[in-house]
This record gives sequence, structure tokens and C-alpha cells, in this order.
Amino acid sequence: MPSDLRRLIRFVLPLIAIGILVGGLWPSTPAPTAEERVEHLASRIRCPFCNGESLAEATSQVARDYRLVIADMVAAGDSDQDIYDAFTARFGENLVLDPPASRWLLWAIPTVVLSAGGLLIVRRRRGRGGGAAASVGAPESLEAALSAVARDLDDLESQLAADELTETDEAGLRAIYLAEADRLEAALAAARPNPTDGPDRRRVLLGAAILVAGAFAITLAVVNAAGDNTAEGVVAAPPIDFDNITIEQLEGVVADNPDIVPMRSALAGMLFDVGRYDEAFDHYWIVLQTDPDSQPLARVGWIVYLLEGESELAAGYVEEALERRPDNLEAMWFLGNIRLHGLGDGPGAVQSFEALLGADLTQEERVAVTELLTAARELAT
Repeated sequence: MPSDLRRLIRFVLPLIAIGILVGGLWPSTPAPTAEERVEHLASRIRCPFCNGESLAEATSQVARDYRLVIADMVAAGDSDQDIYDAFTARFGENLVLDPPASRWLLWAIPTVVLSAGGLLIVRRRRGRGGGAAASVGAPESLEAALSAVARDLDDLESQLAADELTETDEAGLRAIYLAEADRLEAALAAARPNPTDGPDRRRVLLGAAILVAGAFAITLAVVNAAGDNTAEGVVAAPPIDFDNITIEQLEGVVADNPDIVPMRSALAGMLFDVGRYDEAFDHYWIVLQTDPDSQPLARVGWIVYLLEGESELAAGYVEEALERRPDNLEAMWFLGNIRLHGLGDGPGAVQSFEALLGADLTQEERVAVTELLTAARELAT
């Protein structure tokens, strides 16, 4: 077989193998149905109040509501990226369990590693096969030629001393002989590789190192992705006299200590009590990412109802809060009002207000609940 054809085969076959391997790994599934897209997206988006579960795994009312939101967006023709962007814009980047960029990264890394390994395999050492070694011959011929050049260099000195050459001619010939000596030395080095550490062995070792590095990079990317979705521990708050601190002062404290959850929760409560609901919502939302608690969840639902008028979503938040703490009287109050005024659900509102009347209320609270219960009963009939 001609040497050129052999070299071509050695170059092409590794590339074909790489192409077959990458093609086999590359995903080639048919277009998913709308239901499959909803399930896929729900599995990639974390439920904000379900202890790290995805919307597909969680069984809470909040998760069910958000799955319906995803289904509506899919039906409206939104792309997967549009839906990811909508959720991350509202709830933050860490809500997406497996962003599309991460998935493409995990495909790109092995592809790059395989390509690098293939190039390393087919790479030929400079000068070997097509350089001086091939044109001059075997190592013995190269050594003989190199010895002849050395003798020619020695002869130049005697010829110059005997006035057989001018200094100009001697300098020109010396430069030619030295260049030839360099060329022959390079060819000889290529023709006689080190048997204990030849180019093939070096390529194998370097290729193995690249593969190990690629595997480590993939593992690190997966671990980091998983770590991004793990809630950090709650940081204890230093003692503060909340009875004598203003909202502005507490805002400064929270700005200096953003990871101390009780401080942020206290600030959100102060903002909520004075009706600054949009600011309270932002702080409550951060609190819930770290320490899901029934009271902030119920208040988030109430704020959603007051500011956005999304009664069903708001009711879902409050119901979830009551599942966690059935004795949360504030949540009962919120749910009764949302059912009565937002959803027009008389029987549901009656159930909430009757449960409230069975609790320990002040006389003023009992009067207010009784009035609402009367309105709920009228709506129910």
C-alpha cells in the first residue's frame, strides 16, 4: 500500500470514529408533545416552597398551580427558553434546576475532549515521514552525511589557511554547511526517537490526561449545578431590640447582613404591617428560598391577592401554609377573605370563618369574623 494512502487512512479513521461516537451520543428524539414539554419543564423548575423538589415531584397546591401556568405558556406557543426566562425573571436563577446552558455544556465538554484526543492521535511529529528523514534515508545514511559535512567544515579552515579560498567565500560556504548540518541533525533526531518515551507514548499519556481532565470537568459541572439548588443553612441573628428600631435602620442592618434570615423576616413583617406590600414581598420571597415557613408563605399569598388579583394562586399559597401549620389564624383569615371576595366561593369561605370562630379571638376580632361569616353564608345560599 502506498505510504501516502497509509498516512491518509491513519488520519481519516480516527476522525470517522469520533464522528460515529459523537453521533451516537447526540440526542435525536422526535419533537415532544405539549404534555411531554410541560412534564419536562416542570421537572427542571424547582418549587419555591417544597423543600427543593421540582414542580413535577411536588404535590402541593402551589406546585400544581405552577404546572398549570407552564401548560398555559406551552399552549400559547412560548418556547422552553421563554418559560425558563419568565420563571427566572420572577423568582431568580436558582429556581431552574438544570438550565439549558448546563445541558449543552455537558455535551460540549466530551465533544471537545474527543476532538482533542483525535487530533492528538493523528498528529505526526514534525519532520517525521515527510521531512528530512524520508528524503535522506535511514539513520546510518544521515550519520554518514553529517560526518561528511563535518569534514567539509574542517577542510574550509585548511583551504583558507592555504589561500585557496577568500574569507568571503569561506564564510558563505560555512553558512551553507552549518545549515545542512542543522537539517541533518533534525532529521536524525526524527528518525531515531527515544525508545522509552517515543511520540506515540507521549500522545497516549497526554490523551489520557485530557480524558481525565474532561471527566473531572464534567463531574465538577454536575456537582456545582446540584450545589446551586441546595438551600443554605439559616444564619442565626444577633440580638436586636425590634421594638425600638425603625424600618430604615433595619433595612441598613439587612443590607449589611443579607444572609441573616430572621432579620430579613422581621423587616418584611414591619413593611407588611405598614402596607408596603411590594417591598415586603421581595424580602419574604428571599426568606422562603432559605427557610420555608407558614407565616411568610401565607403573607406572600395575601400580597399576591392584593397586588396582582391572582386569587387562585394566592389561595394556593395560603392553603399550603395551612397544611404546614393548621393553627395559623392569620392564614385562616386570609383564605376566608380570598375565597369570599376573590373566588366567590361561599361554602369555602364559610368553612374558613367557622374555623376561625372556634379559635381564641379577641372580642373585636370575633365581631369582624362573624360579619364576614354572615356574608359568606349569604353567598353560599
